[in-house]
Amino acid sequence: MNQPLGPALLSCIRQNGKYEFLGLKERSGGMRPTYAFEFQSIARTLSLPWHHIYYAEYLAEKEGRGDREILLWFLMHILYQSGAGHLRTDLSQIGKDLDSWCRLERDFFPGSDEEFSDLIGELAEIRGDLEGTWGEVIGRNPSLFGGVEGVTPFIYQAERQIVYLRNFFKMERKMLISLDRLSEPRGAVAFPENELLEKILNHRLVILSGGPGTGKTTMVTALLRSLILLDRGVKKGRIFLAAPTGRAANRMIESMEGQLKADPMDSVDDKMPRKAYTLHKLLRINRETRGVYYNRERSIPADLVVLDEASMVDARMMSLLFEALAPDTTLLLVGDRDQLPSVDAGAVFGDFVAGAEKLSHKLHKNTLFLTKSWRSSSGIIEASRAVLAGDRSAVERVFHQSDDSLNLEEFPDRNALVDRIIETYGIGKGEISRGASPEDIFGIYERTAVLTPVRRGPFGVESLNRSISRTLNSRDRHFYHGQPLMILSNDYNLSLFNGDRGVIMRDGAEYYALFRDGAGSFRRIPAGKLNSWETAYCQTVHKSQGSEFENVLFLIPEGSERLLTREIVYTGITRAKKGLTLFSSGEVLAGALSRHVVRHSGIREYLGGKNGI
Repeated sequence: MNQPLGPALLSCIRQNGKYEFLGLKERSGGMRPTYAFEFQSIARTLSLPWHHIYYAEYLAEKEGRGDREILLWFLMHILYQSGAGHLRTDLSQIGKDLDSWCRLERDFFPGSDEEFSDLIGELAEIRGDLEGTWGEVIGRNPSLFGGVEGVTPFIYQAERQIVYLRNFFKMERKMLISLDRLSEPRGAVAFPENELLEKILNHRLVILSGGPGTGKTTMVTALLRSLILLDRGVKKGRIFLAAPTGRAANRMIESMEGQLKADPMDSVDDKMPRKAYTLHKLLRINRETRGVYYNRERSIPADLVVLDEASMVDARMMSLLFEALAPDTTLLLVGDRDQLPSVDAGAVFGDFVAGAEKLSHKLHKNTLFLTKSWRSSSGIIEASRAVLAGDRSAVERVFHQSDDSLNLEEFPDRNALVDRIIETYGIGKGEISRGASPEDIFGIYERTAVLTPVRRGPFGVESLNRSISRTLNSRDRHFYHGQPLMILSNDYNLSLFNGDRGVIMRDGAEYYALFRDGAGSFRRIPAGKLNSWETAYCQTVHKSQGSEFENVLFLIPEGSERLLTREIVYTGITRAKKGLTLFSSGEVLAGALSRHVVRHSGIREYLGGKNGI
């Protein structure tokens, strides 16, 4: 290093979890280490994150022994795995895992053919060295790779060929200890006619897993009514509903309100919860200090917590929730095990229920699977099942044999696609009428969605939204009447959360944003006060989780298949309730279906009885 690092940066680096990587550059006062030029150049060409490069360089220079270049790339592999959602790195799979980052396609390299050929040779050499010498790298660096009781940045378990970031190991261990505590039975009450109610009365942790249309919300609503009627362990004001995002929380309340209105029970419904929190707000996480108000010392004042869309929750947030539960609080996790896992580390919901059908599984008695779909559009369900099976022929057969509700089409040219999207929304080439009611305008964007797996490129969210806006907004204004928008980060001052959707409205010369505030009511916020947002005619599949639409246009453009998995395709397809149009070629679809999400962790092994804590 050219200059010593300050105490704040050293403290940050010692913690070494993914969440502590953020802000390294700022905390260092702008000081940067001297990178090995070749290492930095290749790493940036592969689009590896700068904070991973920075941290690897720091550790290699401060603690490294032996071949520094191979150590750098080995550290990058471990850090890449953590950033890709793994709680640990399984070195027995290093060859397969290197495919996810130590590779480059010609279309994504701006240099000459000769330069590309040289780089491919370099990458092949790096891969060969990593696959053949990782054991030597660990052995030469005991100050980096140590045991559970040590203080090294990484924990190495030689008998299992596994490396953990120390913070991730601690987090996983705490979660498993909490799971042991939560999963113990606490009663033997029999309700054979209501399996979910029986599990809730007999366990502190219950998991409800089912695909779209299997009746999860109906069952949860009926459960809450039954608990209130029976007066069994829940008091008014002590049932908390939560979801990972603001949109998912709103959707949870909308669905439940619909159930209550369709079949009212006046004597019970006034005691039902009418508000759902984001998980951050439920735990009261301070957005600046990241301190958590509800924790091991101060529990959430709840008899029952219901967490919807639990597949979206990462390991850190699930661990914090477990710690914040009082000894007598029951937790109900609701989700779809086949959906996309969380953006951040872990696939905890999927790990919890994987193999839970078996009697030997630690959560077998805590888990209820729903398999029957009650949706009228059976074609969407059939297509989703074929996707999960990775069967391209079956997917295409379902689309071709379906009625007009399912369509599989080749990609049109870009201008034709923009026109098709506008036509699908039914908003024409002009602005939405200023006489239209908020409910009418929201209805346009809540009935229909356009989904794509990518943000960038000609068929990515950013480019398509710009083109649609230019077509509809000929004056190229920043805001215009009828413009749909999505919030991109939490704003606690405005009570707006990542994923919240709104619409811009014009009142005279002023523009304001409307957001739903319960069924039939809206919040009005001056447009100029909005901070992080984007126009949202199109959205990514990830952002659509927690939502459902009558009709969906799902785009899988050429080139995106290398980023896709069955779970992304499944999630996109199952956002549709009635109609679905899938734009994709057979080859691109086949590429997407050939992969599925793999997140390395110790949770499945532990719950399956293979390893202890």
